[in-house]
Amino acid sequence: MENAVDIACGSGQSTFPLAPYFRHVTGTDINSDQVEQAKKLLKTKPDMVQKVNFEIGKGEDLSQFADRSLDLVSMGQAMHWIDTEKFYRETDRTLRVGGTLAIYGYGNVKLDNTAANDIVWEVRRVYTELCICISVCLLAGFLTDRLTDSFTYY
Repeated sequence: MENAVDIACGSGQSTFPLAPYFRHVTGTDINSDQVEQAKKLLKTKPDMVQKVNFEIGKGEDLSQFADRSLDLVSMGQAMHWIDTEKFYRETDRTLRVGGTLAIYGYGNVKLDNTAANDIVWEVRRVYTELCICISVCLLAGFLTDRLTDSFTYY
């Protein structure tokens, strides 16, 4: 895939993991201190310097990206801070056909659409059960060799 943008990237904690999957990743955040921290961290990752950059900007402002130029627009735990109408309009303009909008949070998510909300909670329930099963297997000593080699830590 070509291009991704990580909105409200903070210090880059959700931007850096995208780098192996895209030719170019841009992290944006409205907080200049967070962007400066991300740029400092980037200097410690020489394999990412050519493909990752960080910019100061509002989450709903994607004006630096051309129409249909993004394969991924991601945002973690920040939707409540932005103008959603402008954000969705800009996402619609900049995402390529078949591109992905990934909005995620760290806690309890509640959507206005009841059917969508039910799906989110069912996925969360299944995911939680899966994590518990993996944790039990790890504690019991099963899967350790297979799982630890697949994770990348930042």
